[in-house]
Amino acid sequence: MSGGSILPRLKRIPSFTTSRRREPPLSLGLRHVDPMLQFSLSRLVEGAKGEVPRQDTPSPAAEARFAAGWDQKFREEWERLRRAVFDLFNWPNQPAHAQLSAGQLTALHNDVHVLLRSQAGTFIFEYYQNTLLPDASEILFEHALSSSPRHFPDTLAAIWTHFYCHTLPALEAIFVSVKNHKLSIRQASLVAFRDGVIMKLESKLTPELEDQYLKKKVSPAVRQMFLVLQHVSESYPPSEERIKLERLVARVVSPYMGFRGLYRDGHPDPVIKSREMDVAHLRRPSVVDPRRLTRPLSLTSARHVETLNDLFALSADRVVNKYRTNSSRDP
Repeated sequence: MSGGSILPRLKRIPSFTTSRRREPPLSLGLRHVDPMLQFSLSRLVEGAKGEVPRQDTPSPAAEARFAAGWDQKFREEWERLRRAVFDLFNWPNQPAHAQLSAGQLTALHNDVHVLLRSQAGTFIFEYYQNTLLPDASEILFEHALSSSPRHFPDTLAAIWTHFYCHTLPALEAIFVSVKNHKLSIRQASLVAFRDGVIMKLESKLTPELEDQYLKKKVSPAVRQMFLVLQHVSESYPPSEERIKLERLVARVVSPYMGFRGLYRDGHPDPVIKSREMDVAHLRRPSVVDPRRLTRPLSLTSARHVETLNDLFALSADRVVNKYRTNSSRDP
């Protein structure tokens, strides 16, 4: 049988016929059995014709946008997730939608599971981090920016309290099935709040924090906000936004130890500087290989340990040498 006669047969959707005793045969089309198998067969036909199928590349922005709308079938799931996230962030304008309604969490879980099983499942976290969170954080930023200077501290405290107590747990509950080897949903959400709200308010926030520190009237919610945000480090060496946040934290927390050194008395510059930033670029990245140690392990031996395999080999050598030494001492 020639190869040209195979392709027309693959173009048609296969069907399976089952015979029952004294009953007419039951025909099942492939579209009723497994929709993804139909998609795989169509890709097989394209490959047989000489067309190269599209290869997924780990480009965060472009691929996340592609994954969000690659198939009309899943656009309803994407839209429901997007609307739910925006409702959680839009609580100042729509307080009635600030929390998930009865049964909504289960429905959103089903949408996430459907997307995870699809071709777009790999890009859910990237779409959440690079598209949903920046757009949703813009709502909180505009609400804080529109407040008067007199009510700005109270508005910022209210925004953080609702985000930390209600929005953040709801986001973790919705995307509990989405995993990422670098950041969790919680960490990505906190980083988005830092970059999309706090960093954009830096010029307005700096004199307010300085005035509150001098009057010793720093809001507990604001102090908690900075302590929680400074705990999240998405990369090493720290990003520029992380260093800017450190200067703001030093204005409300004293003493404070950061990457740049020891801060005291509300000054944005450290009184005792650290060499951490000078040597940070010389160190290996913290996330390169899951089996690689996060920091170099200093041992008395001159041999430098970089991986877990090296550590195990070094430990085994020490055990063998110790055994040989004890054996040689025995009469």
